[in-house]
Amino acid sequence: MITFLQADVLESSQCDLVTSVRDCRDYEQLQCLVASSLASLSSRCFLNHRLVSKCLSLLFSLCHRLCDLLSDASVANSAAVGAARGAAGGAASGAALQELSSELSSCCSRLFLVLSSMQQLPGQHHTASLLDRLDYNLHYRREQQQRGIAEDSSEASTSLYSNIQT
Repeated sequence: MITFLQADVLESSQCDLVTSVRDCRDYEQLQCLVASSLASLSSRCFLNHRLVSKCLSLLFSLCHRLCDLLSDASVANSAAVGAARGAAGGAASGAALQELSSELSSCCSRLFLVLSSMQQLPGQHHTASLLDRLDYNLHYRREQQQRGIAEDSSEASTSLYSNIQT
């Protein structure tokens, strides 16, 4: 996602803006160019799309939980209070890690589904580039085909919205 934002969005937008500004001859035209560039950036970064924002927020929250879990496991291992307690703690953290892994996988699949459905909307042609970067090994597309979602992603994204809100 970072590569997409940096290379595909920010750098290309900056190059377009610089080229346009060089050819600009008056302040009003410059003002329109900057406003247009900012609107394009906002759209291409999905800043105003609620579903994408909610998915990303949930992903960041899950990543934070993963960091906390790993930090707690590191502290527990370094304390080495006892073999029995360490085994019980390891089993508990293993179960928590498995649950977190499942949640992360589900959230990533939801984000891919939302972005796939957005690709079909007018003015969202740049979404294809992000989808290609996220699904470079075709994992999510195969998963959608296995679930039968690929044919009707617009209906699935409607039901997806209710899942994200909870």
